[in-house]
Amino acid sequence: MPGAEHAHVDTDTLSEVMRGRDPSVQGRAAEYLAEHGHFTFSIITKYEIPRGLRAKQAERQIAAFEERCRASDVLPRSDEVVARAAVAYGELHRAGRLISDADILIAATALVHGLPLVTNNAAHVARIAGLAVNTPGRADAPALQHSFTPRRREWRHAAHREGDRPMLAAKTYPHAYVEACREWVDCDLAAYAELGAPSAEFEARFFNDMVLLLDDPFVHRLRAAEGKDGASLRPMRIATWNVNSVRQRVPRLLPWLDERRPDVVCLQETKLGNEAFVALLGEELAGRGYELAVHGEAQWNGVAILSRVGLADVVAGIEGAPGFPRPEARAVSATCGGLRVYSVYMPNGRVPDSDHYVYKLAWLAALRNVVGSGPQPAVVCGDLNVAPTDADVFDPAAYVGQTHVTAPERAALASLQELGLHDLVRERWPSSRVFTYWDYRAGMFHKDFGMRIDLVLASDAIASRVEAAWVDRQARKGTLPSDHAPVIVDLDEAPDGDIGPVVPPPSAAAPEPGTVGLPQAR
Repeated sequence: MPGAEHAHVDTDTLSEVMRGRDPSVQGRAAEYLAEHGHFTFSIITKYEIPRGLRAKQAERQIAAFEERCRASDVLPRSDEVVARAAVAYGELHRAGRLISDADILIAATALVHGLPLVTNNAAHVARIAGLAVNTPGRADAPALQHSFTPRRREWRHAAHREGDRPMLAAKTYPHAYVEACREWVDCDLAAYAELGAPSAEFEARFFNDMVLLLDDPFVHRLRAAEGKDGASLRPMRIATWNVNSVRQRVPRLLPWLDERRPDVVCLQETKLGNEAFVALLGEELAGRGYELAVHGEAQWNGVAILSRVGLADVVAGIEGAPGFPRPEARAVSATCGGLRVYSVYMPNGRVPDSDHYVYKLAWLAALRNVVGSGPQPAVVCGDLNVAPTDADVFDPAAYVGQTHVTAPERAALASLQELGLHDLVRERWPSSRVFTYWDYRAGMFHKDFGMRIDLVLASDAIASRVEAAWVDRQARKGTLPSDHAPVIVDLDEAPDGDIGPVVPPPSAAAPEPGTVGLPQAR
């Protein structure tokens, strides 16, 4: 279209041009090129379009797009662009009107270069202050403006937000599509390296303030190749809960998942074999977007990981761990959203110096070896059956001669933490009275006579991202509760705020030391 102003073309617009299905779009594109000689678009678009084409193995279209890139003005991801994107993200977040990270970066590129943005979704990106957006109704709109099918828009935008939490861009794509993208990233890492090593400003103002540039497999692999920690940097809610029989706890577990909406859940004491677990909960969990890794046995023990942020490299058990006398279903691990997650149910120990106590210490030593030699960053979640210090029991005098508080158990736990694992709840609330387990008997819960034995231990790269860490005491209340409460940790973003340490807080006061005994030895 002669006279059309020079503009920045977004990913969807250029994709429509490349598809070549609409003659009117092709005609307007030809007019625009006749006027300006080339397209102008962001480097983000340069990598967004090929990932879909590679997933479809569309080699001819890939070659055509590469030729298009050579003939176009591809604007770089500069620190100025990132800084402007971070400002836009903050403004949108405060207003509760977030859009996808890639869209924010593309818009920021247009702003920095003083160009209007050509997009099919003007109302969406017009939320960004100062951005000039061309729409079909404008007389000077570039000739490339067009509409898209509802399905494509649904892929990009419909699932972007759950509540008011910003979500990873990958969540807006069908699962199979994302998995296909994971397949080809290995062979295209060199191309992604053109994005450049993140600068200090990029780290501080983008990775820490925004969700992600692109899907986590790309950023994870790129950062790993650059010698970074490789962790996923999406906001994530991680929870661990000893449910003490998942079959009995179904009426509590499913509503809790709907209310708290954790991204990764570690369960212990499921007391179900694998097939029985899947038969009981597989469909319900899949309907909520969870993938499932289980390691169980009938009647006793049993662990599971539920994940809505990917589930890969699942390992059942702990290599080198002893049995009693046979191996027990006490651990399962998997990579979820770039983090190595361990769901652990530590042996109880029963009585100090008993065979089971020796078994417990040996099992904990084997766990340390596996975590220490395994992928990083790591997070160990579960019922560790050790109270780390005297501050983690309601009255140390009540536990004299009992397990969970002996020096060898605490030393073994400390040895695990010496791998660089942080006790996330205690670090968040160093002087608070926090318990996760209360015996069913003698009104121990209502009196708040408990122990803190359910822990979330995490590497530096995870600990630095904690925005909230708390015990969901509400889940211990009511009908048919577990004797444990869930522990919740929020990374990068706290949907409920920095609440805690215990929600709701107990009303009972701490007892006078030495005045209360245990209803029974654990």
